[in-house]
Amino acid sequence: MYYSAPVFDGEFTGRVVINTTNSEGFIDRFITKHAGYTFLKRFQIGRHEYFVFEINDTQRTRKISKEIEDFDIKNLKLDSEKDNLKVRRDAFSTLKKYIEKHITEHRESFDPENIKDFIDMYLVAEKDESERTSVLNEAAALSLIMDMFAAGTDTTATTLDWSFLWMIQYPDVQKRCQEEITKVIGPGRMVRLSDRRHLSYTEATFMEIHRLSNTAIFTIPHTAVCDTTINGFKIPKNTIIVPNLISVHLDETIWRDPKEFNPGRFLNQSNDIINKEYLIPFSSGPRACPGESLARSELFLIFSNLLHRFEFSKVDPDEILSFEGITGVTTTPSPYRLKADLR
Repeated sequence: MYYSAPVFDGEFTGRVVINTTNSEGFIDRFITKHAGYTFLKRFQIGRHEYFVFEINDTQRTRKISKEIEDFDIKNLKLDSEKDNLKVRRDAFSTLKKYIEKHITEHRESFDPENIKDFIDMYLVAEKDESERTSVLNEAAALSLIMDMFAAGTDTTATTLDWSFLWMIQYPDVQKRCQEEITKVIGPGRMVRLSDRRHLSYTEATFMEIHRLSNTAIFTIPHTAVCDTTINGFKIPKNTIIVPNLISVHLDETIWRDPKEFNPGRFLNQSNDIINKEYLIPFSSGPRACPGESLARSELFLIFSNLLHRFEFSKVDPDEILSFEGITGVTTTPSPYRLKADLR
């Protein structure tokens, strides 16, 4: 098991990421899932002052995450749909029982003077008359936590996979990020969320990774609630709408040389972040991903701390890397190997 400090002090993420390489110095993909899963678990159902990441918890969630990752939208066969749904129903039932147990434990130990995590915040709102609404109930909280676990583990690992791939393809960008982090943070501590505003090039680099990787090509489907017209296109009521995010991220009217990896497109001459309104990896508007803020914070901390501690490179310097993604529920990079050396 892994032990780590509270999630928001910076040390938590650091202690997770420094254990993400195996004995040969290579990144293991399921271990990157551990990093995302550990962060989510501490945020939502934190274990008081210190978090304990148990191997049994890993095995429970691995089953669920693996089923989601292997679900291939393009090649879904109707004759296998019943089996697919049963497997997923069983996996989510396991997760539901696991979270319900923690909600019950939180109710029994709840202390309004010691708020530890998301469940505690829900319990605070539940007891506040001014916060009570028709949608604020345990079922809604349970659904949101399940959504974050199911959607947050694989997407986090996939985004990190793309990040490492881009960094070994563009070592000059990696070096510039590391120089910025070293200058701002120094060698003696981990990167914290409060450092983010001072790491503009690192932030811009991760924004460019989001733009070109397109972990989620489409948003979750939604239905038009009434007849409407958008840019001359008539959309009848009850039409299922699936926005295409990649069309925005590669739009030549928005981005100069959209297929080129260039973090500088998100920076102005004063080194301030720009063009962020055109970057929508989590969709946009009221139906955007509810975990966007958490995901951005989580990914920034893991990515920047890894760059702070490791030098990433190709195993074979002459290897030609593939950036053709494999499309399932998320778009993952083709399998590759990299080496991570301590800086």
